[in-house]
Amino acid sequence: MKRYQLLYPLLLVFTISLQAQDYQAISSNDISYFAVIPSNSKDDAANRLVRAFKIDSIHVNSDSVFFPNPVVHKMDDNCFYLYSSWIGPKIIVKEDGTNIFFNKEEDSIKIETLAELNETWTSYQKEDSLIIKAEIINWDTTSFLGITDTVKTIGFQAYDENMDSLAHEVNEMTIAISKYHGFVRTLNFYLFPLIGEDVFVHPLKQYELAGLSQPDVGLDNLTWFDIHDYQIGDEIHILFESESSGQGVNSEETTKTIYKYIGRSDFEDSIQYTIHRKKHIYSYSTYEGEEYITNEYYDDTISKKIYPNAFFDALPESVNPESNLIDNYQRMFADPPYNESDGNVSKRDLSNLYLFIPIEGDCWGAQFSSNEIKRYLKGLGGPYYYYTNQGNWESRDLVYYEKGDETWGNPLEINVGIDQINSKEVRVKVIPNPASERISVRFKYPDALPAGFKLFNNQGRLVKTKNLQKKITELNILNLSRGIYIYQIINKKGFLKKGKLLVK
Repeated sequence: MKRYQLLYPLLLVFTISLQAQDYQAISSNDISYFAVIPSNSKDDAANRLVRAFKIDSIHVNSDSVFFPNPVVHKMDDNCFYLYSSWIGPKIIVKEDGTNIFFNKEEDSIKIETLAELNETWTSYQKEDSLIIKAEIINWDTTSFLGITDTVKTIGFQAYDENMDSLAHEVNEMTIAISKYHGFVRTLNFYLFPLIGEDVFVHPLKQYELAGLSQPDVGLDNLTWFDIHDYQIGDEIHILFESESSGQGVNSEETTKTIYKYIGRSDFEDSIQYTIHRKKHIYSYSTYEGEEYITNEYYDDTISKKIYPNAFFDALPESVNPESNLIDNYQRMFADPPYNESDGNVSKRDLSNLYLFIPIEGDCWGAQFSSNEIKRYLKGLGGPYYYYTNQGNWESRDLVYYEKGDETWGNPLEINVGIDQINSKEVRVKVIPNPASERISVRFKYPDALPAGFKLFNNQGRLVKTKNLQKKITELNILNLSRGIYIYQIINKKGFLKKGKLLVK
């Protein structure tokens, strides 16, 4: 794969002249955000991935050549490619309205933006073995993101070398280009026309326009200030839990924190918050058969200042291949993080997952530093995560919030000076782990009973439940496939324990 260098900075005169062309697929002076269109009903959070592109540079000669910002492409277990946008490494725009995109093999995909209704052309051809024709199948006025514009819809049909029709998933895909605002629907042309072939993570998919920077409509890139945007009266409840063992010491920690925002001052480069904080830290540990319990309480007023975070504020998935480290590998999601009625936007920070180093040619290798995926929510802070390593785990969850008239979740209760967590109630074990045939849920004390046991697979689907009435309850897991499962043990007071179960 050839590495394309960024040639010249954006020039205003080119921007003005290029914008004047109707139905141009891309523009040189704005940022476009696209959300994956679900391909089937089983698609879940990954479908809501929001990808962005902006033009980093442009070269104008007889044609205009646009170079969009590069992102991370996971091509296989041993190769990450960092030199191309998801929409392709470059786009050539000709004066006659021909827009040419390029895939990972540098094959061209031709889009005739000025074609008439029912007009067809050869969009892609691969050594006479695969030919894809494109056609303007609809041309009408429509509305998107609150904008009304005329839109051309382009369909595709695959053929073999004899021009006999081929069954190909691209036949069911379309793109759409508006007269004044570019793509309304597009494909990740970098992988065109691959459908799950030679592609490790992102097969060819359709994306719908989710936001624009000019005009400022729809979704926008989340910034550090967006994540930490609180108003007076907002309340955030956070639950932190951890469990670890090693060298004869077993320890657990549960921290409940309630933040109520009682003051806000906005400055040119920062936001200053005054926060009423209530916090309870409960620690339990055992060493050589002895139990140790501590409780710490806070009921105070703290001050916190938010400054810009350039790393976080970068576009999702943007990278700098000139650096030995990835500059930014955030993924942005427009998904319902808590229930179906929510439509929050979040960023997931994957930077802790990968440390990129060049290995051969244009392939970069990845050293996996952890399996911790941090999540940040617009107006609700973060990071929120679940992290495990060699049987030790910790999690940080948003469990309740109040923002204006909106509330969600179950509020925490913290009574300063009164133990909110009784060690006799939370001592529960799930053994053996790993397990293959049966597991046993064992309570050291019966005070926490009755309780409920839930087991989820790694896709989040509930696979087993059990009412726990006795100090020891056996569960049969012979019907479960090998893999990692998440268990939760809950009673009327809330979570007692959660963790991972390895079924072997």
